[in-house]
Amino acid sequence: MPVPRHEPVSPAAPAPQPEVTALAFDVTAALMIVLDVTGRILRFNRACERLTGYREADVQGQLLWPLVLDVTEARRAEEAFAHLNPHGEPGSYENYWMNRQGEPRFIRWTTTFRTYPDGQVELVVATGIDVTEERRARQALQGQETLFRALFEHSADGVVLLDPSGPGRTCLIVQCNAAYARLYGYAPGELIGQSMDVLRGEPTSMRKPEDLGWLRAQPHGVRLPIAHRHRDGRTLQIESNLSLLRIGERELVLCVDRDVTVTREQEATLHRMNAHLEYTASHDALTGLLNRPAWLARLTAALTVSGPVAVLFLDLDGFKHVNDTWGHATGDALLQAVAERLRETLRPVDGIGRLGGDEFAVLLTTQRPDAALGVAARLEQVIGRPYEVLGHTAHIGVSIGLSHVGPEDREAEEVLRRADQAMYAIKGTRTGRIRPGGEDAG
Repeated sequence: MPVPRHEPVSPAAPAPQPEVTALAFDVTAALMIVLDVTGRILRFNRACERLTGYREADVQGQLLWPLVLDVTEARRAEEAFAHLNPHGEPGSYENYWMNRQGEPRFIRWTTTFRTYPDGQVELVVATGIDVTEERRARQALQGQETLFRALFEHSADGVVLLDPSGPGRTCLIVQCNAAYARLYGYAPGELIGQSMDVLRGEPTSMRKPEDLGWLRAQPHGVRLPIAHRHRDGRTLQIESNLSLLRIGERELVLCVDRDVTVTREQEATLHRMNAHLEYTASHDALTGLLNRPAWLARLTAALTVSGPVAVLFLDLDGFKHVNDTWGHATGDALLQAVAERLRETLRPVDGIGRLGGDEFAVLLTTQRPDAALGVAARLEQVIGRPYEVLGHTAHIGVSIGLSHVGPEDREAEEVLRRADQAMYAIKGTRTGRIRPGGEDAG
């Protein structure tokens, strides 16, 4: 217990009016208690009554410490009263009182002595303030700081505190944990005080504090994909969670960085695999053209859109002879060459598919009837040119059936069937290589 302030009685000092002193004693929000030199209670103001639940009349004449102090605090108080020193320096101390319900309340005390003319202590006057809530808030803050420090130091993610208003308006590294430094190949001491430029291939954009409006507008922070440079020159793909902190008058940026380089590479690989699977599921393995299901799906989608649509059904003439004479490898190479000529001749918007064997289909959009016939004639000419495949010169032709789509058409298979019938009609008569199907076949 610190030594209280010594206040001797001065005969020359004007004595306060008793009623004024009594009023101040009872109306003040501070705790005020008057004890004799043995620690017995002489006065116990209303603030003390409210805090403890005891009435002054019930505690007058009793020792203070058994009422409101636990065993440890009572021993300290008893020891302090046994060694009262009225000549010591003034001081203050904190202890806690237990109220009537057993709840501890932390009190910050200042004590003074009333002395006799010979300097001996007559009374001990203590004034206290209930600092329970302040103490709890301070303890909670200390707990939060301890927790934050533990999270900061032991986080598996890299944590860094940046000052965006450093010299030259670059972001300075104020503090970082070991994981952050290790992530980029440094020790913490090598990064603290450095510009973030050390981790970037290009200088940071020169931001002023007011340029952080985009971050201020994000009360829960913002997640950004960024690229940082490792000490060994590698580029790391980083997922950074940024939050704005205000410490006094300073605005600092808290970043939690995670290396997602491997994850991004795995995602890219998975994306490529999915794209390959989608391509494989919709394309003919030999020619790279749409396969039959994918081509029919394309035609079905076209039937739902207004506008002229035409379908060409192509069947190669003489392909079987090439295949039987020079083998399947030559036949496959010939089919690939035909597919390449189709791609070179038609527009990217035209759907080209291999239906199977030596049969192909073409979906023409925004084509007038005469234009579709023109496309078919051009294909007949292009496909009919000689092919140099695997050391052989192959000559083939093509029979083309044409089917125009009308507003009543809803089934892709029916439209394709009409084009197929038109193709077989001319293949059987040998009177022409292109024939419209459906109503145009008459």
